[in-house]
Amino acid sequence: KEHNNCDNKNNNIFQNSYEGNYEKWVDDIERMMKCTDKREVLMGMCSKEYAWRFDEFIDITARQGFPSAQLAMVSFDQATHAYFTLHNVPSLLLKSESTSDTYKYVKESKTKAPLMFLRKGWTVYFSEMDIFWRSTPKLNFPAKEFIVSQHNYHPEMNIGFYAVRSTSNTIALFKRLLSYLDEDKVHPVLNKDDPLCHHDQKLMDVAVRGVSEQQNVWLLSDMGVQHCCNGLNRDQCANILVEKLVPSKPIQWEYLPYDIMPHYPLSGTISDEKLRNPGMA
Repeated sequence: KEHNNCDNKNNNIFQNSYEGNYEKWVDDIERMMKCTDKREVLMGMCSKEYAWRFDEFIDITARQGFPSAQLAMVSFDQATHAYFTLHNVPSLLLKSESTSDTYKYVKESKTKAPLMFLRKGWTVYFSEMDIFWRSTPKLNFPAKEFIVSQHNYHPEMNIGFYAVRSTSNTIALFKRLLSYLDEDKVHPVLNKDDPLCHHDQKLMDVAVRGVSEQQNVWLLSDMGVQHCCNGLNRDQCANILVEKLVPSKPIQWEYLPYDIMPHYPLSGTISDEKLRNPGMA
């Protein structure tokens, strides 16, 4: 039974019992957003491996880091799904029986879910569980359409965290990425036997940055071309990837520097004990 009473938070959502039902999940999110007049979504994804972060993610990350956004979770096991549903967080269950299942669902949900949100006009914040913050990061909106964390101090993007505004340009970006990541389609360029060549982060890097910085994009590096591009040279590989992935209008994007948005583990700079303390500044 669906409930529409916004005064009773335990009745705002009901457990999504249909595994993998993106549409039902988005309906739950939209219904909760109507109760709170929110137009932004903070999307997380996790498994029970990060159970030690669940309370902190809701109480600190979501409520203090992004108070204007509705929290929504992609859960890779029943225990995680049950926890977030119990805490009134819409959860999409993508039950993974193996590492390959998880990898497939991660790639799928990182593109399919944001595309559904963007088509509704919502701003989307995405965070994996190895991203830590205790306050709202300063994002250069509306000047930029897409803001992404940095891969350590390397120029490659790290899509463990990104923020994206709903524009025709960003919708086109995620639509093209989702089409290219479709496992049932033959990739026109990349070596189908090497999973790294189909890595969602590396494809996003090409799709957002295009050819202007192709020397800094792993798939178009000498090593990437050698391993991934099936005998094509850099220019041939770049031309086809851009044709398939890059929207016609350049994305207005920038990094959220690694010093502001670090990823776990933090190379010994902060101990696990301190990191797991919700009171950490």
